[in-house]
Order: sequence, then C-alpha cells, then structure tokens
Amino acid sequence: MKLIAPMPKRVLQLDTRDNVLIALADLRQGESIAFAGKQYLLVSDIPAKHKFAMEDLAMGGEIMMYGVLVGKSVKPIPRGDRLTTGNVQHDASTLHEQTGEYRWQAPDTSKWWQRTFLGYHRADGQVVTRNYWLVVALVFCENRNIGVLMLAFDEELGFAAPQVYRQQVADLARLCREGKTEEIATRAAFAPGAEYSTEPGLNLQCTPGNDMECVTAQVGARARVVLFTTGLGTPTGNPSAPVIRLSKNSTLAERMSDIIDLDTGPIISGKSTIEQMGENILDFVIQVASGQVHSKAEFKGQTDFIPWKRGVSL
Repeated sequence: MKLIAPMPKRVLQLDTRDNVLIALADLRQGESIAFAGKQYLLVSDIPAKHKFAMEDLAMGGEIMMYGVLVGKSVKPIPRGDRLTTGNVQHDASTLHEQTGEYRWQAPDTSKWWQRTFLGYHRADGQVVTRNYWLVVALVFCENRNIGVLMLAFDEELGFAAPQVYRQQVADLARLCREGKTEEIATRAAFAPGAEYSTEPGLNLQCTPGNDMECVTAQVGARARVVLFTTGLGTPTGNPSAPVIRLSKNSTLAERMSDIIDLDTGPIISGKSTIEQMGENILDFVIQVASGQVHSKAEFKGQTDFIPWKRGVSL
C-alpha cells in the first residue's frame, strides 16, 4: 500500500476569533484557498507571512488577530485581499480592570517530573546551567583592559579559540627579516533590573522589547536557558546562559541553519503536533543545560549583553 503524505498547510488562523488568515507560502491572486470548510478567492497576491481578510471589511472595520483587536481598516478591504500598512492602522482595545477571576488549567507534566539535567548547585540554593564570571566596566576606558583579562582567562583555562593566523604572521615576519619582500606581497592577507523570578511555572516579565535587552533581563531574573523564537533570524546570544534559537518557519531554518538550533515550522505545516515539538524542545534544552551540546549562539561566541535602561529602546 502506497502512503500519501498529507498536503502541507497553506494558511494559518492563530485564534478562532480572528478574521484574518496568515499565508504560510506565497499565494497568488485568483487562487481559491480552502480553510475550515470555506473557500477564499484571493483578489491580490499574498506573500508568505502576510495576512488577508476572511470577510469584507468596511472603512473602520475591526481587525482581530490572536483573538484581540490589533487594528482597523482605513479603507474598505474586500474578502481575500491583503492587509498592508496602506489599508490598516494599528488599534487596540482600551485597558480595563479585571472583571473576573481567570482560571488556567495546567497541562499534565507528571511524565517529565523525573527528568533532570547536569547543572551547578550554588551555596544560596540556586541551580544554574553555566558558571561564568562577569566583569562589567564602570568606565568606557576600561573596556580594552577587560578584553585583555578575558583573553588571559580563556588561554589559561583552555577555552581560547585556535590562533589560526599566528603561524602566518610568524612566516611573514621571517620573510621580512630575510628581505623577501616580493614573496611577502604575494602571501600577505588581512586576517579577519530585573528582579529574580521566585515562583515555579509560568512567569511574565516586564522587559524592554529590544532583543538583547530582553534576554539580558530574563537571564538576570534567573532564566538558566533562553528559548528565543525568531521569524527573521535574530542572532541574539548571552554571556551568562545559553540561548536556544527556535525558527518559527522551516524556510528560515533552512536558509540560516548556522544560527538556528531548532525548527518549529513542522507545527504550522502539519508535520508535527505542538506536543511532539514540545518534547523535542525539552530534550534539546536538557542536553544544552547539561553541557552535552552547545547552542549555535554559544558555539559562535555570541555574548550579547545590554543593561536595561529607562525610556524607549529602539
């Protein structure tokens, strides 16, 4: 019997209350897209990751995504037309006080209760995934001294990168002493505030939106491993804790495999369930936390660190 692979999903609805669909691949004008038992005739090209209207929107019509108001139309948008900055403006519901008690049913995680990782215990009861010394310069002119100090530690502890150009420089110096300037010309080359989270479970942190400031604040609040989702390929890392980058689509994971650790695109393509992907991510997190493997950011030495500053961060 020949097995036929399921057709990949072409559109995605984030919440059943949404009135827009997200294109998972480039869609063309005139195509008829089937979703949830309905057909949508596209009246314009819809590039991947862009959205189109599921219903006719009059001027001032509300646009719902993630189950909440995200914008309003500034001109009529027909069903199947693309949402752009030219026909949509940002809008949001007004804030209001809590009107009732919110109840969330936590999923059953008992089968993972015995999972452990190889970490470090500290005298104050903390458990961490990496042991690093952080040296923060109080004045700018000390930055070079810190670089020299870091190099000394790396070399003595055996973590320094291979000095791949040292032999080349030695050869050039030897040729210079021997007066072989023509050979030098052919061989020379240029060498290239936050507070601690104390409660187990889900914690929401108030951090800046900037990638590196956000991760710095999360690690400062005791995050031991950071799962960083990206749709465009942000190469963020951190010096104090490993950062695992999760690609939200498979195209990005294939194009930027040198910085993406895990591809979660199979969820939206229908090749994996959220539960299956969650278990894969957990297994990888434990390996990284135990030092059995290193994240791409660690391997590339991406030690991004920005203290949280007050005011708008761009």
